[in-house]
Amino acid sequence: MRMILKIAKKEWMQLFFSPIAWLLLVAFIVQTSLIFIHRYMSMVDASAYQGGNMAMTHYIFSNVNVSAMRAGTGGLWINIQDFLFLYIPLLTMGIVSREIANGSIKLMYSSPLRNSQIILGKFLALVGYAAVMMTPLLFYVLFSYATIGVFDLPWALTGLLGLFLLACTYMAIGIFVSSLTHHQAIAAVGTFFLFTFLNIVGGMWQQYDWMREFAYWLSLKGRVTTFIHGMLCSEDLIYFPLICAAFLALTVIRLNSVRQKLSAGLTACRYAGVVVLLFVVGGLSRVPQLMCFWDTTADQHNSLLPESQEVMKAIDEEVTITSYVNILDYIYNNDLAYPGFIMRNQKEFEGYIRFKPDMKVKTVYYYAMDTPDFNLRFASDFPEASEKELALKFCQKNGIDPGILKSKEDLDPSVGLKEAGYPTVRVFRTESGKQAFYTNMFKIFNYEEPEVIAAFKRLVKDAPQIGFVRGHGERRLDSKEPLEYQTVLNGKREKRALCNNGFDIREITLEQSIPSDISIVMLADPRKEIPAAHEKVLEEYIARGGNLILLGEPRRRDIFNPVLRRLLGVELTPQVVFAGDVATPQNRLKVRFDKENVKALNMKRLVLSEQMLLHAAGGVDVVEERGFQTYVLTHTNPEVSHWTELETTDLSDEKAEYHPAAGEEERVFNTMVALSREVNGKQQKILVAGDTDLFDNENQASGCHVMHGIASWMTDGEFPLFMVRPLGQRTKVNLTPDQFGVIQWVFSTVLPLLLLIGGCFLWFRRRAR
Repeated sequence: MRMILKIAKKEWMQLFFSPIAWLLLVAFIVQTSLIFIHRYMSMVDASAYQGGNMAMTHYIFSNVNVSAMRAGTGGLWINIQDFLFLYIPLLTMGIVSREIANGSIKLMYSSPLRNSQIILGKFLALVGYAAVMMTPLLFYVLFSYATIGVFDLPWALTGLLGLFLLACTYMAIGIFVSSLTHHQAIAAVGTFFLFTFLNIVGGMWQQYDWMREFAYWLSLKGRVTTFIHGMLCSEDLIYFPLICAAFLALTVIRLNSVRQKLSAGLTACRYAGVVVLLFVVGGLSRVPQLMCFWDTTADQHNSLLPESQEVMKAIDEEVTITSYVNILDYIYNNDLAYPGFIMRNQKEFEGYIRFKPDMKVKTVYYYAMDTPDFNLRFASDFPEASEKELALKFCQKNGIDPGILKSKEDLDPSVGLKEAGYPTVRVFRTESGKQAFYTNMFKIFNYEEPEVIAAFKRLVKDAPQIGFVRGHGERRLDSKEPLEYQTVLNGKREKRALCNNGFDIREITLEQSIPSDISIVMLADPRKEIPAAHEKVLEEYIARGGNLILLGEPRRRDIFNPVLRRLLGVELTPQVVFAGDVATPQNRLKVRFDKENVKALNMKRLVLSEQMLLHAAGGVDVVEERGFQTYVLTHTNPEVSHWTELETTDLSDEKAEYHPAAGEEERVFNTMVALSREVNGKQQKILVAGDTDLFDNENQASGCHVMHGIASWMTDGEFPLFMVRPLGQRTKVNLTPDQFGVIQWVFSTVLPLLLLIGGCFLWFRRRAR
């Protein structure tokens, strides 16, 4: 060890007595300080003029929003990760090649030093230089910690650790390349090429199962991003030292082969041994059961929410998530393309595997023409082709190996893809055969956690069944027309639709008794008179305590009101309008949420809602007492005149006015009312609304929002899941813009000049000696 330290000291002095090391250090400080100043100044301005900001640590250091057209638009750590490789080859290009070129390597060979001691000493000197490079970055972190009110120091330091490990890895790679040639320029170029290879190798050989995992693991690309996000993972902590050790071992083998004049075959075997060992250890580090994690962020934003963790703990069986990709589905695109999607698919579920290590993620590519989402644009070029022929032509066009495809006959029939229409879908399945579909095939982000966890929860809890009544001209589930209900309720591609948030939705009729497994019955805008026999079925369902959603339109109140009055003692009023203003025309109705009632019913998603806009809405009046407790959810503004309009029919072209003589009534109107009572030992929940358009395809944004709140109330919060990550605390920078103006001049000018002067002094002193 003493000899290694002596060599490290010699290399360290030689490094800092050369101008290149000082110039690179000055350039690095200038570049990083400019990015830091840009990010920090934005927070200074926010504190001075906007009352502060949230997540300052993230914005300054870890924000990944980097614009290709504007340098420095991302956080400091992200930018450094992207340009750090530019500095290292210039440092390492002569670390060994210089010894070979001037012949001093022969003196080392003749000394009692081992090649491993020589290489470790040189590497230790370069690690010291990497630590010097990280010193100004540590200063930026400590400066931020001292001047920002709420600062997540562990998060920032974790990102800095990742950059240091990346720099050390680059150093080890540079040493190896430098040992291959006596030309320093060739060593520098070769190092750049090897860096490029290690960044793109993750996308290479993905079509080979035996190489896919290792190539993806070997890739340097994105490795530091985990650290930058504030997560310490054992796989990454093993990766960097392992890659360093591998390239240092390759360098020692290279020098030994020259020193001992070993045969090319023996040297190749030793190289292969290092690669095999790298393969084995790297593979073991990826085993989920052996991995450890530490989320260093204060708000634990890299981890699943506590509610999600409880769901994962409740699953006591092994789970397999299989992504079934139909290549003839119109949704097939570059994001789902073979073979790149296979590893990305696994990567997206790493956060969930962390809490259930025995989970497996697989990808199956298949072909089937009989799907509602068939790729007609491609098929139109081959109108006579059979299903198999069309799949082969698609493979030929897109460079897919047909051998990886399954036909629809090859698929496991118990999965139910045929019944689902051969979709592109993720299937969550337990060993016992219980499963749930998750139709979102796009990149999974943190804010999609409730939808993903809802699919997991269906593996341990039965999905609520919604019976959508048909047979009286109601709205439809299977249409994308503006006034229909597919998007909010049954939209397979809509992540906010109820079918993708834990519910099963199916059409029912009132020809016979409503099945006992139905949790909620939904009757939306009947346009034909409901026969007495059908009304009797509804009455029996209500009598046994079933939950119900009743939606009516004021223009068809004559059809719906008799049923509502007999069953529940409520009625719909004629259409409600108001005087109108520039912002809200009369054919729209602005209503307010009653926050006290929304909170009392635990409709979490609606608690923060202030108001919403309705179209052609009527009021809901309780006209007879039926033992229900009534909760008004939305009502008109009591400070603005509203009335039931009976004369004007086309509010888009005509202006309505209040005429009490025509029977029009002016008051506050309740447009959505919840009814509740205890039946058979459980709470019955019924919702009546005077606007059916609230949940149609055209109104999907607010419709999904309100429907989630209602469905959550009716299922006692089981589905859909409402989980919100707490917002960071708003904080300020303890500096004024003028004060930071002085400090930024010190960062960007004074410190680099001092370093440059110090470097020049040492260099001239060395030359004088």
